[in-house]
Amino acid sequence: MRPSSTVGLAAVALASVAEARQIFQYINLSVGVTWATITTADGKTHNYGWFLDGCKNTFDFLRETCIDYGRERAHVIFADDGRKICFELTKKDGGSNCSPNRCDHYEYRTYTEVGCSW
Repeated sequence: MRPSSTVGLAAVALASVAEARQIFQYINLSVGVTWATITTADGKTHNYGWFLDGCKNTFDFLRETCIDYGRERAHVIFADDGRKICFELTKKDGGSNCSPNRCDHYEYRTYTEVGCSW
């Protein structure tokens, strides 16, 4: 393999690691606990911690992540090259976890990649 081919393959591998593929939110509607994660193309899940709505810059590889809860969409902007990837809410489900003394109601929200229109 020529050196230029090796460099090109390494660049492709690095790019695929940093690609964002899914944003997931867990929302406990009873006690107001919310956390979010982003899963990248390399299969790693990165934890934002508490994150319902607005923008954060939690990770070195992302300049910002914004979730617009009301409009059911999100986006990330990468730190290295300024690329923007957009997401829309594609799955929402939830339920309840009840005991004799307490009943927690929760919601799961999954945002998946779409073309950017905002």
